[in-house]
Amino acid sequence: MTSINSVLQGLNLNGISTKDLVCAEDYDILPKPSVKQKLSPLDMNMPRLYGARWILCFPLSADVDRANVYGRLREGLAHTIASIPWIAGDIGLEEGSNPEDGRIQVVEGAGGVEFRCKDLTNILPSYTKLKEANFPFSRLTTPLVSPVQVLQASQPVLAAQANFVEGGLLLTVGVHHSVCDPTGLHFILETWALNTSAVGNLKSFIDYDPISNDRVPLCHGLPANIADFPEYINLPTSLTDRPQLGPPDGEMPPMISKIFYFSPDHLESLRIAAKAYSTNDALIAFFWHHATAARNPNASDCDDGKSTKVGFAINIRGRASPPLPPTYLGNASFLAITRHLSVTSLKDSTSGLISATAAVRSAVNSSNTPSRVPLTIGLLSSRPNAQDFKFACHGFLGPDLTATSWADIGVRKTRWGVLGKPEGFRTPYEAADGTIAIFPRLEDGGLEVMAALEGQAMERMAKREEFVRFAEDRA
Repeated sequence: MTSINSVLQGLNLNGISTKDLVCAEDYDILPKPSVKQKLSPLDMNMPRLYGARWILCFPLSADVDRANVYGRLREGLAHTIASIPWIAGDIGLEEGSNPEDGRIQVVEGAGGVEFRCKDLTNILPSYTKLKEANFPFSRLTTPLVSPVQVLQASQPVLAAQANFVEGGLLLTVGVHHSVCDPTGLHFILETWALNTSAVGNLKSFIDYDPISNDRVPLCHGLPANIADFPEYINLPTSLTDRPQLGPPDGEMPPMISKIFYFSPDHLESLRIAAKAYSTNDALIAFFWHHATAARNPNASDCDDGKSTKVGFAINIRGRASPPLPPTYLGNASFLAITRHLSVTSLKDSTSGLISATAAVRSAVNSSNTPSRVPLTIGLLSSRPNAQDFKFACHGFLGPDLTATSWADIGVRKTRWGVLGKPEGFRTPYEAADGTIAIFPRLEDGGLEVMAALEGQAMERMAKREEFVRFAEDRA
C-alpha cells in the first residue's frame, strides 16, 4: 500500500498540492471501481449547481504534523471512493440519450476526487481567534476556502479543500446537487470520517451498504397532472435557450448574508409565540414574516395586492412506500410550497407570524399524502427533460423566500479520528437574496440560521424589535 509520505511527495503547504487528485488505486485498492451512476428523475430535476458546500472547523495542536493530517484524510477519502465510486466522477450526458433532452448521469471524470491543500496562516486569523469570533462568516469566502463555486463550467460530483490556519483546519467539501442532497452528503462525510479514523489504527474500512445507493425506488411513478403540484411550473426550453441560473441582466443591488443565533430558550419562546407545531415551522415562518416586512417597509408597497409564498425542502426518505433507508445517498428531498399570503397580512405585527406558521404547516401536511412521492416522480418522468419542471418560487430579488434545514443532520457529531468532532460549521460566504439555511444543531441545543437578503432589507430586518427579541446577530 502507498504510504502517506510517498503520496505527499511534492506537497507544498504554502499553496495548492502538486497532487490534488485522490484515487483509490493510489492505495492499491483494486479492482478500480467504475464511477458511472444512473440518476433518478428527482436527481435530474434538481438545480445543476453545488447546493451543499460545507466547512467543518477542527482545532489542531501546536505541534501537529499538517502533512500527516492531510495524508490521513487523503487515504480515508481513497477508501471512501472505493465504497462510493461515483463521488470520483463528473456530471455528463446520460448514455444513449438525446443530447437535446438534457438528461444526465455520472460519467468518468479525472479519475479521482480533487482534494486541494492550502495554507492560510498568513491570510486568516488563528483558529483560536476565529472560534472566539464565532467563525466569522464573511471572512470565509468562496475564492479563499472552497474548491468549487455555486455555478461553474466544470462539473465534478465532489471536491474538497483542506485549509490550514494557525492551530486549526477548515475542511471544505462541495457536492453537485444533481447527484446528492445534504442528507446524502452527510453520510458520504460520515463514511470519509470513519475511514480516516481507520487509517493507521488497524480498524476496518467502511463498505457503504449498496441499498443506500439504490435509486430504482425513485425511478418509477404514477401518472400525474401538474395542476395538482403548486410547487412546479412547466417551463420547457431547448438546450440552447434554457435560462441560466445566474442573476438577471442589469446591475445587481448590494446583497448581504448573515448568520443569526437562536438559543434553546428563544427557540421554545418563538415556537409558542408562533403557535407552531415544530421549531422548524416557527423558524421558517419567522424569517418569512420579518423578511417580507423588511422588503416592503412602506404602506404603499402593499397597495397593488402583492402576495408572497415560501418554498422549503422536506426529506422524503420516510415518506416513500416502502421507506427509503435513512442513509439513502441520492436526492430525496421535495419542495413544499405554501399558499400565497398577501404582503399586508404577512407584515401584520399581531397576526402575521401566526398566519405564516399555519401556511407552512399546511404545506407540510399537503406533502404527507400517501401517493405524493410516486405522483411527483411520475410528473418529473412525464417529459424527457425533468428540468422542464421549474420550482414555482421566486426568492432571488423577488417577493418569495426559499428555505432549507440541516438542523437534524448529525455532521457536528461525527468523529474524524485524531481530528475529533468539528467545533464549527459554516458555508463559504456568498452574497445572495431571498433564502435561509438552518445549520446543524449546536451542542447547546441552539440553532444558527444563515439568511440572505438585499442589503437595505437586511439592515431593516436585523433592527426590527420583534426580530432581535429572538435572534442574535453573529454576522
